[in-house]
Amino acid sequence: MVLNGTPEQMRALLRQSIPASDPFIGRPDGEVMILCPFHGEQTPSCSVSPRGFWHCFGCGRRGTLSKLIAELTECSPAEVIHKTAAATGQTVVYHPPDSKATIYPYFDEYGLKKQVLRYPNHADGRKHIVQRRPASTGGEWIWDTKGVPPLLYNFALMGGNDVVIVEGERDAATVTSALPLDLNPEHEYYNTRLLVGVTSGGADSWNAILVKYFDRYRPNSITVATDDDEPGRKYAEDIVASLDDAGIKYRLVTFAGIDGVKDASDFAEKFGPNALGWFLMPELGPPMIGPKYMPWLADGYVWPNGIIEAEITI
Repeated sequence: MVLNGTPEQMRALLRQSIPASDPFIGRPDGEVMILCPFHGEQTPSCSVSPRGFWHCFGCGRRGTLSKLIAELTECSPAEVIHKTAAATGQTVVYHPPDSKATIYPYFDEYGLKKQVLRYPNHADGRKHIVQRRPASTGGEWIWDTKGVPPLLYNFALMGGNDVVIVEGERDAATVTSALPLDLNPEHEYYNTRLLVGVTSGGADSWNAILVKYFDRYRPNSITVATDDDEPGRKYAEDIVASLDDAGIKYRLVTFAGIDGVKDASDFAEKFGPNALGWFLMPELGPPMIGPKYMPWLADGYVWPNGIIEAEITI
């Protein structure tokens, strides 16, 4: 990360990061020469620019001031960023590396518009989810969604397939992997249609304009299956209202009454991904429906009216 400040701020920060007895030589162009921490030397060959970059003429290494200070002070990336921000009067929020997150990309018809990054939960159990949008310069990110229109995650997979609208990207990904395509009719329960989980994000993110995707991409069917809590039920109401206004048919599935299950991911974790697929789309499941294949029925779960026409055998 590049942090900018005045030349005086950057030089003061650098001076604080090296031993007082080490050379610290200012040059007429504003750059400073110091001993390179990446190889042993007696004469300074590392040039540090007040613009926040450095280059060692001895070993050839180069990088940002944050990386250099991390090596000089043996601080973590987060500590260096906050130290540098404090010295330059900036407010900086540290984001863990992408490798620590599950990344969910949102597109429209023209390309990538934003990403949702889900990190491991905070120590107190709170979810750690952030969003960002691509900057105009390649490879850079802006850590907000200012100006990003309402989007539907996974919309490009909807055409001709069975769509399930859920709450959150994790559930959408879980649904999409529940019943993988199996085009071999010799298999006992082969599947010729893809089950696709879609979402607009969190419980307060639905926008009626998203109905356009269903009209444009023509899914085979639409099921609404949001979280079994108050925000989830409100999310379902918002979705259903916009589908009704557009005259689009759908069915509503609830996870209420299933012990320990609030959403699609809970269901898949408890009963398995195939069971989730059959729960959401019973017509894709085994012809004889009962606890052998659908164990949640043993808990006394009854599908809402209109969800399934086949006889349920317990």
